[in-house]
Amino acid sequence: MQQPVTAIEKTRWLNVALATSPNQISSGLLQGSRIFSATSMARSNYSINEAELPYSCGVMFYYHIPCTGGATMNNYLLDQSNERNGTSEYFTHWRGRSRGQPLSWEGRENVQRAFINGVDKLVQNISMNEWRITHAHQNSFHLNESESILSNWRAIVESNGCHFVASVLFRDALGHSLALHKSRSGNNVSREEWIDHLHTRDQSSLYGYTTQLDYFLYNKMTRNPRAVDAQVKVERALQLLARHFEIVAM
Repeated sequence: MQQPVTAIEKTRWLNVALATSPNQISSGLLQGSRIFSATSMARSNYSINEAELPYSCGVMFYYHIPCTGGATMNNYLLDQSNERNGTSEYFTHWRGRSRGQPLSWEGRENVQRAFINGVDKLVQNISMNEWRITHAHQNSFHLNESESILSNWRAIVESNGCHFVASVLFRDALGHSLALHKSRSGNNVSREEWIDHLHTRDQSSLYGYTTQLDYFLYNKMTRNPRAVDAQVKVERALQLLARHFEIVAM
């Protein structure tokens, strides 16, 4: 039985990083900056058969990890929407902070609830030759905790004869970590300050993610709410990618 392709691997000091290796490249998972069908890692019914393209109708679900070029990708999706010059219905709902401070637990859950309610409506009654787009960002969707909801959206769309295409964009780990910390601090920092921010904080605090893996699994919840080791987090991320994401790009 073919093993899932390792899109994310553990590193000791960065905690988790994206990396390419010969067997990854040969499996067709990571090929420069190309967007690809995750046929090697996804179950056959969740891979993209290019012979069937273009799909006539469906929903594009984009999970936006900060500092990966996601704003550019989201602007592209917005250009396809009826909010601009396109024809697709578009929905997003997210919020990172309130009055300069991290949202409370209740605030984060309220944001996710509003996002889920919006997508619940978005996936209903899609017409043939119609595409809709949804963008998940800060506090929109806690993927590790809400996997069953993602599965339900797919089931609703596919029961209507359309396609649910989940996508996510990653970045090389070093570049991502540097960009993320600089965007937060607003200034250049010393090597010691940069490494210090990677250390795990109190699991019960509101301290947010520091790697792409943290964000992919928990969004802006705590960095490691279940206090599991890095390997468990990696395996869970690979499981979610294999189960739900057709398009994974770097």
